[in-house]
Amino acid sequence: MKYPDSLFMPFPNDTYDTDPATPRYLIDRIFFGARIAFVPNVIGVILDGVRQAKRGEYTRESFIRLSYDMLYHVEHGGGRIHITGLNHLRDNEGPFVIVSNHMSTMETFGFPSMVNQHHSCTFIVKQSLLSKGGFGHIMRAIDAIGVTRENARQDLETVLQRGPEVLATGKTIIVFPEATRQATFSAKRFNSIGVKLAKRAGVKIIPAAIKTNFWGNGMILKDFGRFDWKSRDCYFSFGEPMEITGNGAEQHEECVRFISEHFASWGGVVEKE
Repeated sequence: MKYPDSLFMPFPNDTYDTDPATPRYLIDRIFFGARIAFVPNVIGVILDGVRQAKRGEYTRESFIRLSYDMLYHVEHGGGRIHITGLNHLRDNEGPFVIVSNHMSTMETFGFPSMVNQHHSCTFIVKQSLLSKGGFGHIMRAIDAIGVTRENARQDLETVLQRGPEVLATGKTIIVFPEATRQATFSAKRFNSIGVKLAKRAGVKIIPAAIKTNFWGNGMILKDFGRFDWKSRDCYFSFGEPMEITGNGAEQHEECVRFISEHFASWGGVVEKE
């Protein structure tokens, strides 16, 4: 599925790296690395998206721009973003199931600007996000799939029923098999729900590795934690699409290998089995 020529494409090449000369917000520098500018800017982007969704005007391009604006504010908040493997999205027909490790809010906000410019996409999210006002309007607008994260069997049934229906519309589905955000990567926590969905729907799977702990998880508001200045380099990498063969065990292992190797190369901790 090719993207329209008019679609906003913030990352047109295979790779992207933040310009080292990108300035930080002046007020944040004055206040010794505080997020005085960052947090209001991010909230403003979310509220703008919510307003569009409530009016029924939230489009694929809206999703790309919200995502891009988030990454823009990360860069001007001091983060440095590095992306590789975008050609795997651009040069292959979708839709796909994309499976990724999960560290912070940044990948949830960041993936759409990378994926959506080539393949319309959505997420598997916690059901409560769909039922809430505010951000729930956006999740419903993109046809996100809600799961309980309390009953694994029920969640698998939901994904295997709703997932193929969404994929049949041409939308790529982004899955975080670890379910919750993790500071380390563990193959044991990385379940095979993505492979099962791709096999059921007859689509290819793409592994994605991320390291985004610059944007920390908060104690009170989980989405707005502190910045980790030792981890200001934020990484996203996409692998080649894989066709599911047999029961998918080989492809699942390849996804785990791809994420483990990239995560470790960026200084992340991969737990031993």
